[in-house]
Amino acid sequence: MPTPVDNLFAAAFAASPFATERVTIHAEDTGADAIARTGATVEVRGASVQDAGAPQFMEGADPAPWQFVVRFPVAAWTASVPLTAGAWIDGAADRPALHVVQVQRLSGLYHLKCSTREGA
Repeated sequence: MPTPVDNLFAAAFAASPFATERVTIHAEDTGADAIARTGATVEVRGASVQDAGAPQFMEGADPAPWQFVVRFPVAAWTASVPLTAGAWIDGAADRPALHVVQVQRLSGLYHLKCSTREGA
């Protein structure tokens, strides 16, 4: 459940000049019977997509095979399907399709570590 501090960070993020991208995220969830799958597609406006090869990420970079970080406010995820590793993000003119490697929820924001390789 979001706290007032989470809302403060999300509001500050929304005002950021880097939170200007629109991404379409697809996620799936396995049903209670472990066979049926439920899918969801959510278009998130006001996301930040950063290339992890950029200089600000080079020092102390995570050795895992991820290349992009996508951030957006938690409230933007409107689907009932949980956002987990294995989700994918449609490609855009300036980047390839991304596969979510790790999902973190921190201070009212989702932080998705993504790879261009499926199953990385």
